[in-house]
Amino acid sequence: MGEAIGSEPNDGVAHLQAAALEMIAAARAFLEVAERVVQNPDAVRTAVGTVGAMAKAVMQTVDPASTKANGDRDADDQADPPIEHITLS
Repeated sequence: MGEAIGSEPNDGVAHLQAAALEMIAAARAFLEVAERVVQNPDAVRTAVGTVGAMAKAVMQTVDPASTKANGDRDADDQADPPIEHITLS
């Protein structure tokens, strides 16, 4: 019985060590990506532009009235506020 109690702190330490190693591995992966961004910003700019274009296409497909072809709302859309204000007395 004493052995089981004594192993619990060791198990906790082992889990903390494993978690710390995972965090270190994640930080290394993040730093590798950051290094690539610094070395080649044009590739990242292209990727971000592509993702933005895809997101815009999805939004236009899902709700064509919410976005215009150029991404701007026209004067009629801006005249109606998106929030209705209710006065409480």
